[in-house]
Amino acid sequence: MSSFGLSFSEKSMLTFSDVMAISRANTYNRWLPHKDIDTTAAKRISDGGYIYVDCQPKFKLNKASKVFTIGSCFARNIEGHLTVAGLDVLTRRIALKPEQYETNARPNAVLNKYNTHSIYSQFYRSLNNEIVINNGFIETNDGKWLDPHASHTKPLPFEEAEQIFFKVNEVTKQITVADVVIITLGLNEVWFDSETNLYLNRAPTPILMRKYKDRFKFLVANYAQSYEALEKTLALVKSVNPNIKVILTVSPVPLGTTMTNQDVIVANTYSKSLLRVCAQEIANEDENVDYFPSYEIVTHSARDITWLDDQLHVLGEAVAHVTSLFVSKYIE
Repeated sequence: MSSFGLSFSEKSMLTFSDVMAISRANTYNRWLPHKDIDTTAAKRISDGGYIYVDCQPKFKLNKASKVFTIGSCFARNIEGHLTVAGLDVLTRRIALKPEQYETNARPNAVLNKYNTHSIYSQFYRSLNNEIVINNGFIETNDGKWLDPHASHTKPLPFEEAEQIFFKVNEVTKQITVADVVIITLGLNEVWFDSETNLYLNRAPTPILMRKYKDRFKFLVANYAQSYEALEKTLALVKSVNPNIKVILTVSPVPLGTTMTNQDVIVANTYSKSLLRVCAQEIANEDENVDYFPSYEIVTHSARDITWLDDQLHVLGEAVAHVTSLFVSKYIE
């Protein structure tokens, strides 16, 4: 059906009565003050503390639920607090040696996945035992090997990099016994390896770029591409675990650097907005998929108590606030 050239479906539209019923039931539906309502967005934002953002979970979990997390570094922050809350977090079952990382990192930081394409690739390769030339590793100038799909790891001897690769695969397969997977979406700037046909989790170093010249391609994933990767990820996960619940979040951590010609603030806004829409659209289509507003909570709370001095990373106290709200809403 169309109206003046614009397509629409009346099935997706609500009647006046439906709209008024929904509006009256929502005590958090106003931005500006109205009568005696003190739950307006303006008041919550201006209070100067951690903001409360309401959400209505589609389903509940319990302390016996097995949780699998994947996504950006914000996923690592969340899983630590869920462990403290008493949940069994499957992705905590891996720990690298500090000397295997480039910089100081959490023991399981190797699991970080920053874009929808690398999240999909990780599940696909692990669940299908997909064989890729040299496991997707890149040989460096000193004869060592870098795994661009393993976060924060340094170039290592091939055998050592391969051992880590196998460990990550085994942890990834734990998705088959998880009760819920929390997927934290990070960014939409992606690198592609034309030799292995894999989307990378991190950019190759400038030295490797010069060494391999045109081997690596850069993509600013648009909505359709990001949505497709996320949709296929969920289809793959449900093929091995049909009853799993899915909670989507968007990381508030911004792009550290953009590879485009845009101001990093503009590029970051595009990235987060696009991923936020993907998460909402997917959640709207499936009763077993929900969206949790960690992004909104962090970005609308007072900056001086939410962000480290670098204005890039979120303070632990703020993560604890987000997680406490999550636990209060989702855990029976």
